[in-house]
Amino acid sequence: MRQTIRFLSLAMILLLFTSVCWGDRGKMDQHLRERAEVGDRLETVSVIVQTDASPDRDHQAAIVSVGGTIKHSFSAIHGLAIDVPVKALDALSRQPRISRLSHDSIVRAHNWVTGAAIGANLIPDAYGVDGTGIGVAVLDTGISHKAEDLLYDKSKEKRTIGWVDFVNAKDSPYDDSGHGSHVAGIIGGSGYMTHESSFDYSGVAPGINLIGVKVLDQSGYGTVSTVIQGIQWCIANKSRYNIRVINLSLGHPVSESYLTDPLTQACEAAVKAGIVVVTAAGNYGKDPQGKVVYGGITSPGNDPMVITVGAVKTNGTPQRSDDTVAGYSSRGPTYIDNLAKPDVVAPGNRIISVSSPKGTLYDAYPKNRITSFGVHDGDDWYFMLSGASMAAPVVSGTAALVLAQNPSLTPNAVKAIIMYTAQNMGLDWMTQGSGYLNAYGALNLAANISQTSTSVNDYWLINNGAGLQTTNGINGENVIWGTNVIWGTNVIWGTSLHYNQSAWAANVIWGTNVIWGTNVIWGTNVIWGTNVIWGTNVIWGTAMWAQSSAPSMDTLIDGE
Repeated sequence: MRQTIRFLSLAMILLLFTSVCWGDRGKMDQHLRERAEVGDRLETVSVIVQTDASPDRDHQAAIVSVGGTIKHSFSAIHGLAIDVPVKALDALSRQPRISRLSHDSIVRAHNWVTGAAIGANLIPDAYGVDGTGIGVAVLDTGISHKAEDLLYDKSKEKRTIGWVDFVNAKDSPYDDSGHGSHVAGIIGGSGYMTHESSFDYSGVAPGINLIGVKVLDQSGYGTVSTVIQGIQWCIANKSRYNIRVINLSLGHPVSESYLTDPLTQACEAAVKAGIVVVTAAGNYGKDPQGKVVYGGITSPGNDPMVITVGAVKTNGTPQRSDDTVAGYSSRGPTYIDNLAKPDVVAPGNRIISVSSPKGTLYDAYPKNRITSFGVHDGDDWYFMLSGASMAAPVVSGTAALVLAQNPSLTPNAVKAIIMYTAQNMGLDWMTQGSGYLNAYGALNLAANISQTSTSVNDYWLINNGAGLQTTNGINGENVIWGTNVIWGTNVIWGTSLHYNQSAWAANVIWGTNVIWGTNVIWGTNVIWGTNVIWGTNVIWGTAMWAQSSAPSMDTLIDGE
């Protein structure tokens, strides 16, 4: 008996000693846990601290007491960006009013054929909308002050452009990389330099108001804290610029659940504020040997509230029948949470859009420069890039068109419409999401959906009017709506739309009878549908994170 008591006492002392020495490492993300265990204890690390309430003097004092330096405070989330010695991480984690410690990770930057392939070229005549009045914020490397497609509309009238710079604090728009201008051009370039030629490099929604939010530097790098500052600014300035869409063609490897990741939490704050958030899935679809990789979705694309976009190869034709998902496009499920992603795929390979003359990309890759006449002669007008970074803005432009058609739609309803009208490509859901973006179909549904209320909830209902079509003719081909929606870990099927705004995940109802798809088994083998088995030959994204630990721009120069 005495021996048992002595053993228990020893165990309690050991537990207390461990707690005092190590702190609460369950509060840390994977990156910080590893740093606390084996890192250089004298090194300083950048951390985003999430607190139990809006940061106050007590929170600040706790950080300063362990040697931390406070850089920013965030209103979008209860949090602070700090620098702190690695040796102080355990002490900081023991503070009772600090709920989460996350590494302030490096984020990196991840377009006539594109519009024709998704049916966007049919929308002006059919629905008379081009995105006019809708504000789209591009959180990226900036917007070129020389790109006339971004500065003027096709009538040569000055466009409305909002601007804020969280990197160099400059007052006027510029883009020292070229990535942000390329992304902005895909969303809403006016085609100013090509509209009188046989080529048309205008964006998906050429009438939008562009808001440039510089959060990445000239090499395409930034930090999570800087991106959160940008998101926070968009929420605060939503009414001023009518910001309805945020495009995030950037990301970082996942090191914690979306439930605690500060970047995904900031994205959720934007969605709750009424802003559609569109993000790139990432370019981790295959390893250096060309082997398929699953689980490579980057943050914040791992959050269920955002629209996560993978990349399609159009193969240089406007017809969809020869299009394929790009091998580099990141596949689901999401690391840690095992959610079904991406949500949709869109053109993202060898996309021509606006350039930023003398930006780092322009200078480094002269062969990618393209004039309005398709000749590589070094003119300053257009540039070609590939990657999920180029696919996301195609969906952002479509979201702007949907909102121009039906401004009453919430972010969740916009996401539902885009997913519901996408075309099933016959691939597994972790590769294609709900399917291939169908912008024309999305407008068709947006024009035939209305809001109704009950004493409990608001709902979106299809009117089933004469104009509703579930098969659209695009470039001489019939594009059938997939009517499949992937939400969280569930595949939900239905042929009519019945959507509860306040619901999410398993509470979303599609159709009068909900049929949950066949079981998804997460583990070493994933069984999807009735015939597809992912076995031991599949490489999971965790292996890719190890190979890709060094920051590098995710945009692809040559594509596939």
